[in-house]
Amino acid sequence: MVGYQWLIFSVALMLSLDAAAVESADSPEQGKPSSEEAAPEHHHHHEHPEDSGAQDKGQSASESEEKTSVQAGTEMQAEGEAEAAAAEGPEHHHHHEHAAEAEDVKVKQPSEEEAHIHHEFKHEHHMMDMDAKGMVMNENTDNLPRDCPQLAGDVEITVRAGTKYAKEFPGTVFGFDKHEWNVKPCTRITVTFINEDNIRHQWMVHMLPKYIYPQGMFHLEVAGPGRRTGTFIVPSVEKTYFVHCDIAQHTEKGMKAQLKVGSGDQDFPSIPGITAPNYPDPYETETNWSTMGSSLGAGLAGLALAIVGLGRVRRRAAVKETEQLRQVSKPEAKPRKWWSFGK
Repeated sequence: MVGYQWLIFSVALMLSLDAAAVESADSPEQGKPSSEEAAPEHHHHHEHPEDSGAQDKGQSASESEEKTSVQAGTEMQAEGEAEAAAAEGPEHHHHHEHAAEAEDVKVKQPSEEEAHIHHEFKHEHHMMDMDAKGMVMNENTDNLPRDCPQLAGDVEITVRAGTKYAKEFPGTVFGFDKHEWNVKPCTRITVTFINEDNIRHQWMVHMLPKYIYPQGMFHLEVAGPGRRTGTFIVPSVEKTYFVHCDIAQHTEKGMKAQLKVGSGDQDFPSIPGITAPNYPDPYETETNWSTMGSSLGAGLAGLALAIVGLGRVRRRAAVKETEQLRQVSKPEAKPRKWWSFGK
């Protein structure tokens, strides 16, 4: 009885070992992903159209190796068609989203004012003409301001700059030979700026319309003795424009002027020879005990010197008067005769 049991146990052990060997032999095939497991990954790659072609080729190659029967091939073909349909749907939908975005993007057409400004800034006369001797900035020879229906005329101005033009204005160092100009509205002005010093000077106009003149200014500059000529056009508004030299401390030291269009709208302060300064220089000295003592000492010393000098003058006058009296009181000597020589 025991022998039969051992025989049955041995046969069962051999069968179990054979089954384990068959399973181990089939494990590489089973370790590969099946078509059903690969389908979600394949579907994920179809969401990115740029990668779908290469992944579909790899997927079809692996599926051809795994198919071992006609039935499996049919099932995989059906699943492939379903996946292709599913992939085509998102890709086609993604394409339509781009089309919608393209439809939403609208090209903004510039307004008439913006186009006008752009056209004006494209003019070459807005370029800076500069070299080692000087500069002309924002020159405008033909671009009319918007409020000017036509050009009113041409005016030529010659401006000289130098230290000698400041001599008649106490407290100034530099100056222009003229400090005010009057022109009609919409006038084209040609300025010839002559520098007579050995340092840089400028003739700069502010508050012009910025849509023609960047930063609202027209600028002439000469580095040392020389000249520069530039042209600009003023608007039709009757206004007073500030003119000055923008080099450090040159404005404060006298290089200020004004340009009036029409009758102007104001007069700027501290224009030499035109308007009084807002804060005139009082030239006051500080008074304290030290200055008072010095002034008193100087006064006493001056008084003492005056007394001494007056005493000396009086003594000299007295001595001179005494000598004159002596000469008057002394008897005149009689001439002696020759025969009285021995007496």
